[in-house]
Amino acid sequence: MWGCVLLAICTTATEPVSLGGAGAFTVLAKTAITTDGTTTILGDIAISPAFAAAMTGFGLILDSSGEFATSSIVVGQVYASDYASPTPTVLAATIFEMEAAYDDATSRPVSGAAFHGIVTTFDRSSMIDPSVTAA
Repeated sequence: MWGCVLLAICTTATEPVSLGGAGAFTVLAKTAITTDGTTTILGDIAISPAFAAAMTGFGLILDSSGEFATSSIVVGQVYASDYASPTPTVLAATIFEMEAAYDDATSRPVSGAAFHGIVTTFDRSSMIDPSVTAA
């Protein structure tokens, strides 16, 4: 079983919610990312302010630069706040942009009601509808 926090950002406004640098990540978390090893993630993942040790089940291999790691189940790069500079600074800014996007999205009315984020845990294969896009 693996857990994932999904930040679904929806709006009926004409202007999309800007994700800033957070939009570059498939998975972006502040506290933990876990997998049972049967997952395949397409794109970069990152965690901050937690350290790489909070990403479990990935079999991370630190790149010689020390700025990112790789994993056989991630088609992309893996970043953590305890990796070499400039990674910690970049991730701190990225987390700030994720939080700003969430604040922006939740302040917008959706069908007359405020939107709330979604926290979910998957215990089987899960797919997000490919027609869903984020700006």
